[in-house]
Amino acid sequence: VNALDITPDRNIIAAAGFQSIALHDLGASNPNSVSNYEGGTKNVSSLGFQ
Repeated sequence: VNALDITPDRNIIAAAGFQSIALHDLGASNPNSVSNYEGGTKNVSSLGFQ
């Protein structure tokens, strides 16, 4: 994991890594990600929510 960020309402956490970003619902009982982006060709070193 290269970077983490949490939405302002604290419901979603994003984790960035090598060529991927995973979004997780912090309120869900299922620990699996709710969305994945795995189409990058470079290392993802930062991310952020607005």
